[in-house]
Amino acid sequence: MHPHPLQKPLRMIGLFVLSLILVTTLSLAQTNSQTFQNVSVTNQLQIRSASPATASKPGVPSGTLSVLGSGWEAQANQALDVGITLQALVTDAKTYNLAFSTQRGTQVSNPVLTLGTDGSAIFGGNLTVNGLGTSRFTGDLAIGTSRDPAILSVTGAVNVSDAIKARSFQGSGAELTDFNASQIKGILNVTQLPSIPSNKILGTLDISQLPRNGYEGTYVKLAGDTMTGRLKLPILQVTGRSDFGEDVSVAGSLTVSQDFNVNGGLGVAGARPDATRNESLAVGGGARFLGFVDVTQQLRVRGTVTFDSNLIVGANHTVNGNFDLRGNGTVRGDFTVNGDVTAAAFHGVCKEDSDKSGTGCKDIAELFDATEPVQPGQLVALDLGAPGHVKLSSKPYETHLFGVVVAQPGIVLSSEGVLLGSDAARSASATRPAVALVGRVRVNATSANGKIEVGDALTSSSTRGVAMKASEAGRIIGFALEAFDGTTGSVLVLLNPSFYMPESVLKELRKIRN
Repeated sequence: MHPHPLQKPLRMIGLFVLSLILVTTLSLAQTNSQTFQNVSVTNQLQIRSASPATASKPGVPSGTLSVLGSGWEAQANQALDVGITLQALVTDAKTYNLAFSTQRGTQVSNPVLTLGTDGSAIFGGNLTVNGLGTSRFTGDLAIGTSRDPAILSVTGAVNVSDAIKARSFQGSGAELTDFNASQIKGILNVTQLPSIPSNKILGTLDISQLPRNGYEGTYVKLAGDTMTGRLKLPILQVTGRSDFGEDVSVAGSLTVSQDFNVNGGLGVAGARPDATRNESLAVGGGARFLGFVDVTQQLRVRGTVTFDSNLIVGANHTVNGNFDLRGNGTVRGDFTVNGDVTAAAFHGVCKEDSDKSGTGCKDIAELFDATEPVQPGQLVALDLGAPGHVKLSSKPYETHLFGVVVAQPGIVLSSEGVLLGSDAARSASATRPAVALVGRVRVNATSANGKIEVGDALTSSSTRGVAMKASEAGRIIGFALEAFDGTTGSVLVLLNPSFYMPESVLKELRKIRN
């Protein structure tokens, strides 16, 4: 039996209608929720909600994926599996530009993720981008937090293995582990936080490479800080107690209002006359000041200190090392140097050390070798049997009466140089005493030749090393500055080793001449 001539065309029309019905059934412009798996779309896929399009829900641009419902964000990592380039994603509120690689795992030159227009990206968890180019966000980006007015808002630690470039930084923290900048304009203000005892700078803070004309607007201000590394900067202001574990180098001025402790070296150039004005300043290592230094309280240096300009210290000054002053120095308290003192000139007052016996800075002495042990207050004479040596005086009016042994000489002249204060005292011994030649000293005395009055000449007596009143012509050691009527003791004398002629002898000589 032969088929009807229209059977084949009708069969083709039926298959076409059936296909049209299936395509219509599979259309995504439906009012009811549908679930599809493995849907392949070569041009455009549209998912519309039951609500009709309004002004707030404009028509979908051609060539985009549109989701006009809600809740797509929560399932986006499962629902969006795109193997082709996707240009845009339109939601009820905003339009987001998206760009994916054309093949999964293939690196492309286009950005991995681009959020354009006026949109914002909010990530509650981790954002990982591995080797797929550069991520760029033209809107706000918030990571680990809700939207913040700042362009970039991050809650939690941020680890960056490479450099961070920005016009400015704002924020706070207890520790700065590494801060490196070629230029800093304005103020780097490190302030103490209420819940943290002190701030810590664990690395090296170096902003010293700045032009001198920028010092006035560029400085570091510290308020209660601890630093274990080096500090190099143009200007430093310390408003709270600050401790530094290593060197501190200030190219400009240093202003300290409270204690400032440096366990390493301290170098200050000092661009202004008030370069350093401190409550107290302590340096554990060496210190070098190139400008004017004014310390209202104590200045303590455990190493070598060098001042290339003027120094003013309002209280005690202690240097447990060498002291080199190349300008003017004024210390209104105790000045102690446990090392060498170097200065172009000395001016000022040498004060007596009140906790030690002696006459302070009232005499000038020299160190001499003694052929026998001697004690402070004793008279000594030249020992003719040992040139350059001294011995105790042993007879009245000793011809070679020389000087008085002192315990605390003010200034000692020696082959080592000029010794001052405690250094002068430490340099002397019983067999190498400091013998005063000029000034006022106390000398052991006796009234064996009569009561000593003020102005009486004093000479040696028969008692070894003891002075008495001179009543005959002969060698004397000086003149009494106070009366003495005791059997033994000491008397203050103005040293003047010379030959003495009593007034009675002078009268007889005048008679002979006349």
